[in-house]
Amino acid sequence: MPNKIKYIFIHCSDSNFGNNLLIDLWHKDRGWSGIGYHFVLLNGCIHTSKDYWAVMDGQIQTGRPLDRDSDIEKNEVGAQVENYNQNSIGICLIGTTEFTKKQMESLKILVTDLLSFTGLTINFVLGHCESNTAHGKTCPNIRMDLLRKYLAGSIPTSMIPNVK
Repeated sequence: MPNKIKYIFIHCSDSNFGNNLLIDLWHKDRGWSGIGYHFVLLNGCIHTSKDYWAVMDGQIQTGRPLDRDSDIEKNEVGAQVENYNQNSIGICLIGTTEFTKKQMESLKILVTDLLSFTGLTINFVLGHCESNTAHGKTCPNIRMDLLRKYLAGSIPTSMIPNVK
């Protein structure tokens, strides 16, 4: 029986470069069946932190499959937040402590769409660090109170300290 989606978790890749295929390899190397996130938002640096491709900055890539209903079926369960995978969507921003304006613009579009079809409100968009199983993690290294305000349309990206 599927579980209702209750949360949308924001993560960072803890790398200055990457994409969904690279994260899939990293997660398989950890013994997982594949990429743990449902979506990956690129920062324009795919193979190294020095190979910036402007056309790729802000691109939304898919990871684990996710259909267009408000339930998480067995084949859609992510591997991103301990004890929350059965009822959450995971979004990973490529980056460590700095993120691009284009990533934030894409995140806003994606989260708005996800909130619309899940029926959730902005209060259920959490950083990995806000889960009670984060074990001291700071991921996604963004002030989530400001990110939620941005996603809700209350403030511009310029008010989020680590967005360039």
